[in-house]
Amino acid sequence: ELLWISRDESERLSTLMSLQTQNSLLSALLENIRLGVLFEDSSGAEDVLYNNTIVQMLGLESGPLKGVRVVAPVFESLRTRCNNDASREAVDLLLELDEVHDNIELSIDEDRYLLIDRIPVYVGSTYRGALWAIRDVSQVKRQESEMQEARLRAEAGDRSKSTFLANMSHEIRTPLNGICGMARMLMSAHLDDATFEQVRGIQTSADSLLHVLNDILDFSKVEAGQLDI
Repeated sequence: ELLWISRDESERLSTLMSLQTQNSLLSALLENIRLGVLFEDSSGAEDVLYNNTIVQMLGLESGPLKGVRVVAPVFESLRTRCNNDASREAVDLLLELDEVHDNIELSIDEDRYLLIDRIPVYVGSTYRGALWAIRDVSQVKRQESEMQEARLRAEAGDRSKSTFLANMSHEIRTPLNGICGMARMLMSAHLDDATFEQVRGIQTSADSLLHVLNDILDFSKVEAGQLDI
C-alpha cells in the first residue's frame, strides 16, 4: 500500500519569491546609486559586499574584491596612491575605525578626491558589520579650486587698478596744484577785466578738476587699503 501525503506549499513559495524580489531590488539599488558601497560582515564568514561604482571610483578590478572578507586590504592598497601625508594618515584612520565616522577625505592619484563614511550596521541590537559609503568629490574640488583662482585673479586685478589710480591721481594732482597756484598769483596782479576773467576761469576749472582728482585718489586709496578712516 502507498501513503500519499500532500502539503500546500503556496505560502512558502510566495515567501521565497518575495525574498528573491527583494534581493533583486537590493542589487539593483546598489548598482544604481552614485555612492561606492562596501559592506564587511562582522563574522568574517561572508565576502565583502560591494557595487561596481566603488570598483570604478578606486580604479580597481572587480576580481581582486572577490573572495575578500575584510576591507583592510582594499584601503591599504590606497596608501601608495595618496598625494599627501594627510591622506596617508586618513588611511591609517580607516584601518583603525570601529565606530561611526563621517567625511574622511582622501586625495589619491593626480586629482581624485574621495569622502568616506563608516556606518555600523545593527539588526535589532546585534552588530552585523560595517558599511562604508564612498563619494567621489573630485569635480566639486576642481570647481572650488577654479573659483578660488578666479577670486584671487579678480582681487589682484582690483589691487592693480586701485594702485594705478592712486599713482596716476597723485602724479596729475601735483602739476595741477601748480596751475592753481599760478592762477591765484596772476589774479593778484594788475590785470585788465578781460584777462582777469580768463585767469579766474582757469583757476575755477583747475579747482574743480582738483576736487575730482582728490575724490578719485581717496577712493583708490580705500580700495588699495592705503587710507585710514
